[in-house]
Amino acid sequence: MEPPEQQDFEEQLSELVEGVLSGSRLHVAKAITLIESGERLGDLLLSKLRGRVRGIPVIGFAGPPGAGKSTLIASLVNVLKGRGKPVAVLAVDPSSPISGGAVLGDRVRLVGKVDQSGIYFRSLASRGASGAIARNLRAMCRILDAAGFEAVMVETVGAGQSDVEIMGVADVVVVVVPPDYGDSIQAVKAGLLEIGDLYVVSKSDLPNARLMASVLESLLSGRNRRAKVLTVSAATGENVSALVDLIWAELDAMRSSGELEAR
Repeated sequence: MEPPEQQDFEEQLSELVEGVLSGSRLHVAKAITLIESGERLGDLLLSKLRGRVRGIPVIGFAGPPGAGKSTLIASLVNVLKGRGKPVAVLAVDPSSPISGGAVLGDRVRLVGKVDQSGIYFRSLASRGASGAIARNLRAMCRILDAAGFEAVMVETVGAGQSDVEIMGVADVVVVVVPPDYGDSIQAVKAGLLEIGDLYVVSKSDLPNARLMASVLESLLSGRNRRAKVLTVSAATGENVSALVDLIWAELDAMRSSGELEAR
């Protein structure tokens, strides 16, 4: 007969598996917390869910601080929700140097702009992980996949040139650049110009947006990149739906070429 502790452990695992597969927000949150903290129960849960992971798209959003990534994601989530696609958002915030926890700034900006029914938001602390993402991010995306979401959007910390590790997690990387941000072009010139599949000039209702888009197109063509550049305004809604279409067209093209499966 198994000891009570082992029975309790297996009951917890069984409850978590059933809860995640049913899409319970409570169980999804608990599962991600276990994975974030590196608990053994989280590892066993991933093993149990392995056959239920479908391979939903993971869309990463990178770019310098102040580019408007959170506001843009909120607008995209609303469009996808209107199209009947339940979406999860993982927002990686800078860690507190004292507690190690997330500052929650991205969550505050996102939650206030979105009808949260059918949507899952989670702020994650970077906890010193390199490349502006959180540890175990891939595993968290698998949990959200098993829970029935149609896509996961990941917002990185926003660390300029070092903001590149997202390409190892996301199927499509959207680099967001503000129209007038001083040294923003310097921030994307090295690392971020290498990793984007789509480039967005945010706040296109402001001056210099078209000029920034032209500069980006010139820089990308100089590096023989075929990445698309789009101007978008979350405030007015300009090209938000078009960006959703572009992201899914990119996914379809990658799926057809076999690149998506390779990633």
